[in-house]
Amino acid sequence: MLRLLDIRGCIVTADALNCQRATAEQITNQGGTFVLALKGNHSTLYEGAQIFAEFAAKDNYIDLLTDVVHTCDKGHDRIETRSYRVIDLPDTTAWADAKKAWHGLKSIGIAECTRQTDNKTSTETRYYLTGISVAEGNSAKRFARASRYHWGIENRLHWVLDVCFNEDDCCVRKDNGPENLATLRKLALNLIRRDTLTKAGIKTKRMKAGWNDAYLESLLLN
Repeated sequence: MLRLLDIRGCIVTADALNCQRATAEQITNQGGTFVLALKGNHSTLYEGAQIFAEFAAKDNYIDLLTDVVHTCDKGHDRIETRSYRVIDLPDTTAWADAKKAWHGLKSIGIAECTRQTDNKTSTETRYYLTGISVAEGNSAKRFARASRYHWGIENRLHWVLDVCFNEDDCCVRKDNGPENLATLRKLALNLIRRDTLTKAGIKTKRMKAGWNDAYLESLLLN
């Protein structure tokens, strides 16, 4: 899919499943910048990033190039405070092999989210391999935007397809069936979202379209 896209000057994000050396290399070779979620499927590198970030923080990032930005959102009876930090990887022996193996790797990104409700506080920290360099400027803002937009796609599209269309429960596996049904679901979702007059959720609008031919026709023709 990447080969079909012009990603020059763009930031390409991917979850841990696609945090692969070949992916990083292809994005870099096509002129893009990557932000890849780092998790347990690369356990050694993940632990190395954790230790590196912890020791850097304890030493107040001495002799390291770093940039950070903070955000705070309030609503739905909770407060979410987020910290996005980018740390350029130094030219040391400890990171030499990783920078050589991951073409275009320049920094570690750290996203820390603290969520406060009336009776509970929780903190989640995520680590990323990135092709963003602090030396290029606006690194933390660029990283924060990439991270938030990636999760926005997850929440706005994938979650809706699962909850409102039961996508994860679909047992179709043969030939082009999965791809065809995935395309039809997205088409249906886009048509439903175009209806801004009906005050109802996606699932309710789906049911209404199945019960009411006039409403179905309005979705298809408007």
